[in-house]
Amino acid sequence: MKKTMTRARRRAFRRAYRRAIGAFAAVAIIALFVLIVTCRNGKAVGKTDRIKRLTSVSVQEGDCIWSIASEYYSDEFGSMQEYIKEIKKTNNLSGDRIYYGYSLLIPYYE
Repeated sequence: MKKTMTRARRRAFRRAYRRAIGAFAAVAIIALFVLIVTCRNGKAVGKTDRIKRLTSVSVQEGDCIWSIASEYYSDEFGSMQEYIKEIKKTNNLSGDRIYYGYSLLIPYYE
């Protein structure tokens, strides 16, 4: 004996199928939107393919953090103040004072 679905069960099955397809399409559209926005923001903010490196600099007499930072500064760091904060953080410095003979690690982009 062949079992057949009732008309009501077929309609319910079709509605559930359409909802599932609709939900899948909505998720796919949202994922695509997020991907596009992420890619555009990466380029719009000025991200480049340059690599961040570290170099060691020996402090000479008369040097200050600002003078050393001005030699290695680039736009990827935002502002000079932000760059100096990063140099201080990299070298665990709490103040602006550095002394002759110190070795500082200086981040830069290549």
